[in-house]
Amino acid sequence: MKAPGLPADQQFFADLFSGLVLNPQLLGRVWFASQPASLPVGSLCIDFPRLDIVLRGEYGNLLEAKQQRMVEGEMLFIPARAANLPINNKPVMLLSLVFAPTWLGLSFYDSRTTSLLHPARQIQLPSLQRGEGEAMLTALTHLSRSPLEQKYHSATGVKFAASLP
Repeated sequence: MKAPGLPADQQFFADLFSGLVLNPQLLGRVWFASQPASLPVGSLCIDFPRLDIVLRGEYGNLLEAKQQRMVEGEMLFIPARAANLPINNKPVMLLSLVFAPTWLGLSFYDSRTTSLLHPARQIQLPSLQRGEGEAMLTALTHLSRSPLEQKYHSATGVKFAASLP
């Protein structure tokens, strides 16, 4: 689905998203990273929320025992100021989205050709956080909290998550 006039990198990401939108059955479980008391060497921590989507292969987060093997279609949501310590012992293709207040960062990683520290392709698109995107980030951030934190923050208007186990 080639949109006329898009620069090559934008077309690349448009094609990736088209594949995900047209095949939602490819997407699976969403994992949530946490905020460690101290940051281990090599961990990634930024001020903005991120969503990593495993497109092919295996990927993992060494900071969480249950997240050390994520497969195709699984996602890792990393709230703002939370951390992950990426592991890829096997080949992986990864799409990473960074949600900043005024831009959306898109990065594509392919461990067969580059390391997970250097994206094969990367763009930043102007994007003000409004509407559906902001609501999605609020919900994911709320779900990433422990049940006790969810109850504390339920006064923000998101009441459904307070009853999660």
